[in-house]
Amino acid sequence: MLMSTFNHPMRTTDPSEAKLFFVPLLMNLPPFLWKYRVGTYCIHNRTTCFDHVDAIDVVERMDALLGESEYFQRSNGADHVLVLSHFFARSDRKNKFKTCRNMLSCNRVVFENHPQTTPEAALPYRITLPSLYVANHSGCEATDNKTADFAMIASLMPKKKHFQDRRNICQWLKEGNHSYSVCGEGEMCPALAEAKYGFHVRGDTFGSNRLMDTIMTDMVPIFTNVKQYNILPDFAPVDKFGYFVDLANRRTFDQSINAILATSDEEYRSKRSFIKKYKSLVDFRSGVPFDEYMASFAKRLGMQQDDD
Repeated sequence: MLMSTFNHPMRTTDPSEAKLFFVPLLMNLPPFLWKYRVGTYCIHNRTTCFDHVDAIDVVERMDALLGESEYFQRSNGADHVLVLSHFFARSDRKNKFKTCRNMLSCNRVVFENHPQTTPEAALPYRITLPSLYVANHSGCEATDNKTADFAMIASLMPKKKHFQDRRNICQWLKEGNHSYSVCGEGEMCPALAEAKYGFHVRGDTFGSNRLMDTIMTDMVPIFTNVKQYNILPDFAPVDKFGYFVDLANRRTFDQSINAILATSDEEYRSKRSFIKKYKSLVDFRSGVPFDEYMASFAKRLGMQQDDD
């Protein structure tokens, strides 16, 4: 998101002219230091670096600096937008950002639509929009030469209950003698590009970058839980990108899979054409998601009409 602001045609260098402020803080990086307690986070062309201990102090200082801005003070953050989409910012976890009252007084892009504040915090109401996952962009080139029907590159984690759907899919594909390039752990490329359909299956949470990897390679995604639609922003028409498979049991899985395989070549090509046309909406390299997010915030804040 931040990269999209640098040369944006609607950016002004005069804050008094701005209607909406994008806060240029990379708040998804410090949590990795807190979680893994290794490595450093460097800014200012690597002239300033800090580790997981310093990161807490740095985040608190950033929050204080935000609060000192006269333009933040003008509305107490009501016209500010901040990306705070790490899962460590969820209110149902040990929220590392719960003391950052200025950041939490901004409108925010959040993790999978999870709340970040509680009523007890007595913070002002702000607009929150669910985040998009970012594709790996590891060089998988889309191809029309499909050699398999399905693919799912994912860890199966045999001891984790939330990964049972992944394990079921691989078992059922194998037992049903279905064609697949990879199901389970493996190299993403060229397995994704060579398959027609890619499974989007929950792991620790309902979302992942797997969906974006699928879309970027012009595969048709297969959703496996209705909650996967609700954790993405409205401007991304993912519900029209692919199909839904019912994982309740082996019978419903087979019925769903067979219905997908029975679709005509014309419908399959139509799905892929739709993906190619609209995938820029979920590709941060295009700059389109930034525009869509800012327009969505502006509309919800009454700064822009729907037809603007």
